[in-house]
Amino acid sequence: MRKIIVTGGAGFIASHICDSLLLAYPAAEIVIIDKLTYAGNIENLSDALSHPRVKFIQADICDYNVMLDVTQDADWVIHAAAESSVEHSFSTPLIFTQTNVIGTHTVMECCRQNSVPKIFHISTDEVYGEVLKGQDGAHEEAPLNPTTPYAASKGAADLIIQSYRTTYRMPITILRPCNVYGTRQYPEKIIPKFCLLLSRGQKLPIQGNPLNSRFYLSVHDLCSALLFIAQQDLPCGTYNISSGEELSTLSIASLISKQFGLTAEETMQAAPDRPYHDQRYFMDGSKLRDYGWKTTEPLHQAIEGISQWYRDNAAKLLARMAS
Repeated sequence: MRKIIVTGGAGFIASHICDSLLLAYPAAEIVIIDKLTYAGNIENLSDALSHPRVKFIQADICDYNVMLDVTQDADWVIHAAAESSVEHSFSTPLIFTQTNVIGTHTVMECCRQNSVPKIFHISTDEVYGEVLKGQDGAHEEAPLNPTTPYAASKGAADLIIQSYRTTYRMPITILRPCNVYGTRQYPEKIIPKFCLLLSRGQKLPIQGNPLNSRFYLSVHDLCSALLFIAQQDLPCGTYNISSGEELSTLSIASLISKQFGLTAEETMQAAPDRPYHDQRYFMDGSKLRDYGWKTTEPLHQAIEGISQWYRDNAAKLLARMAS
């Protein structure tokens, strides 16, 4: 392994991917591309950038010439750059189309031009749309049925990738994780948002039905799934990355409130709902589990350390959000 490209590397998920790659491939050069939008934080790469094998380039993945140059001689491209806030996608949907669709298409075309031998794309379970209680989990071949501008932009990116796999026989693997949690996550997502609010003594806004649920996956387990697929040389295709750990909004509020010595009844307050709010997402993750991969970090065990990290970094995060 000589050269690995990671897009969106200053973001939450991709910065953890970079850390995992440094440990797994000690001789590889890692080139990180990030536009450094509001959710991209160069401090997320403080450990990675201390390595002489890591190179950072501030650039837009939609810039064809830059991406064509960067992907030359790459052994792997891990495409994790994306706009990911469902809330923001309601008010600025064209930004999501630009980054998630045009950006992904640009990256894939540059990989095609440079004949990159292995490509990974980080997608989402939201491309399958709402899966209610009593319905079977969406398997990898299930039709895409996105319900929000964010999910639609990710689904469109997946379809472009599928066309490149079919038409050009490109070696692209799509990973579709459920809700990912961990340190470094921008506080627009529920876990860091709730941790920061409670650290300031504020209430937790509950949008819509508190029994709406999601499956939660540790960012470390997502990184391990990516490396498992790569190191086991599994067939190119699509893999659902599911933890099997389903929690309602009420359960998340209770879990985090407990870390602050409070109950959900003391911390929760009703808030205006989203324009559209999916009740539940549910994927069938048996395909990857049947190969032997499994999760190792359930949220109920990790939440103490995660909530403490957000407490310790609250001042910096709040200052960044205000800037």
